[in-house]
Amino acid sequence: MAQRGRPRKPTTLTEAITSDRQLKAANAALSTARTQVNNLQSQILTTQYKLRATFEQQEMIEAVLAPANPPSDDQEQATCQRMQYLLDNTSKQMAELARELAAQFDALVLAQRTARLAANARSKRHAELCKSCA
Repeated sequence: MAQRGRPRKPTTLTEAITSDRQLKAANAALSTARTQVNNLQSQILTTQYKLRATFEQQEMIEAVLAPANPPSDDQEQATCQRMQYLLDNTSKQMAELARELAAQFDALVLAQRTARLAANARSKRHAELCKSCA
């Protein structure tokens, strides 16, 4: 048989917590924000790893390029030009990774702020429910 009128007031705090829609929405928002923070942290670690590998690649290119500078013959000249090209591309890649890392850190700060706000909203609603059931 269907209930009519206002829904009954929860009698216990546990019942109020499990049936409250606002609290469920706040829990979902907090879960989403935490997931986003974790994903961004993972992306940052990946980008840092790529940046570190690019730095190592640059060091290896510079190590190969150093003994042939200045080049003595045509073959060394061609090798130096190829290595300089690789060095330029590596520098561009490092700059792009650095920009990407900065953007990811900015996004992480926003996601952490969102998670903090969601946690505050959830705790406020929980406190309201505690007061109403007491």
